[in-house]
Amino acid sequence: MSNVRPLFASDIDRTLHPEGVGFVLWKALADRGLIPREVWYGEEIMRARRDLDHRRISFEAYSQVLVEGYFRLQSLKGTHPSKLIPLCRALAEEHEPHTFLFSRLLLQAAKHANYFTAAISGSPHEIVQAFAERWGFNLAIGSELHLDEDGHYTANDELTIRHYHDKEAVVRRLMAEHMFSLQGSIAIGDSFSDLSMLALVEYPVAINPTLALQAAARERGIVIVHEYDDVIIVLRPAGERGRLEEVGLHEVLPSQIADHMIGASSGRIKP
Repeated sequence: MSNVRPLFASDIDRTLHPEGVGFVLWKALADRGLIPREVWYGEEIMRARRDLDHRRISFEAYSQVLVEGYFRLQSLKGTHPSKLIPLCRALAEEHEPHTFLFSRLLLQAAKHANYFTAAISGSPHEIVQAFAERWGFNLAIGSELHLDEDGHYTANDELTIRHYHDKEAVVRRLMAEHMFSLQGSIAIGDSFSDLSMLALVEYPVAINPTLALQAAARERGIVIVHEYDDVIIVLRPAGERGRLEEVGLHEVLPSQIADHMIGASSGRIKP
C-alpha cells in the first residue's frame, strides 16, 4: 500500500478563490443576459451584499439569498450545458491567478508531493470543474443542477444534488473509488459546512474562517490561517479555552509540504 497517495481536499469558494467561483459565474451570466439580472443585481441580493460587507449577516446567509433568487426566477431553465461550459472555461482562465496565496502554495506543494487533489464545492459543477482543471486538481465535485430528459437545465431546486451538506461522506465515497489515503491527509475550508471534511483529515486548516467555523476550529484544535493583503498569519488553538498562538508552518503541516510552501512564499510565511 506504499503507493497509495495521501489526500489534499479543498473547498474553493472563498478558500482558494477570494470571491467564490459560483459568484463569478452568476455575475457573468447576469451581465450577458443568460439569467435574469435580478439574480445578481436585484434589490434583495444587493441588500444582502451590503449586509455581508458590514458583517450583519454571514456568508452562508448571503449565499442562501443568491441561490433562492436563482431558483425562484427559473434561471437557466431550458438552457443546455453546452452554452455554459465555454463561459466557465473562459472565466476560469481569466480568474486563475486570483487566489489566496497560502491556499495556492498549499495546493502546489500537495501536487509536488504527489497528493491526490480534490476540489469540493457547493458551486455548480460546471464552474467548479473549469476552475479545478485550470488549477490542476485531480478531481472536482460541485452541485449538480438538474437536467430534463433532453439534457436541459430545469431550475428545479429540489432535484439539485448538493454535496457540501456532508463533505465527510463525499470524501469517504471518493476514497473508496480512488483509493487515496487519509494518512498525511490535508484539507482546507472557510465555512462551517467544511467542518466535517476538516475533522476527517490529519492536517485540517481553516482559511479566513467564518465566525461559526472559527469557533468550532478553536474548540477542536484546528489550525486557523488569516490572510489579508501581504500578511499571512498561522494560528493554532492552545489551552482549554482555545487561545490562539502564532506558529510556524512546520508545526502544523507535513515537513515536505511546509518546506515547499516556505521556499515559494518569498518570506511571507513563518517557517
